[in-house]
Amino acid sequence: MRYVQFWVEPSGGLIAEGISNGHLDAVRALSERDEALLRAAHWREPTGSANPNWWTEAHGRTEIPELIAMAEHAVRHVLGEEPTNRVTMRSWALAPHEESSDRARHEARAMYHDALRSLRRDLDGI
Repeated sequence: MRYVQFWVEPSGGLIAEGISNGHLDAVRALSERDEALLRAAHWREPTGSANPNWWTEAHGRTEIPELIAMAEHAVRHVLGEEPTNRVTMRSWALAPHEESSDRARHEARAMYHDALRSLRRDLDGI
């Protein structure tokens, strides 16, 4: 699954993540051109477990429109989606976390939830 996802901080900050090759098979992997487009659009490169995907952040209302434009560019020009393609959106609220925001973001990522669903399917088959 190729995607862009968002995290809203309690302070109002917004973080966008675009899938990286660390989570894609060879058929769906981002090309060197795709990654160059992300760099040129000022997306930050994946940096291990804290930020395993391409990412960018906005703080305050004046930066959010730029982040949204970056996300649209990634979806249209990197992931290759067209305006007529079907879009799937999922949203969920999390209980307040006492641990770090990075830990909460990790547990909210689509790949984390996909792994839990896969584990549940495996266990249900026992």
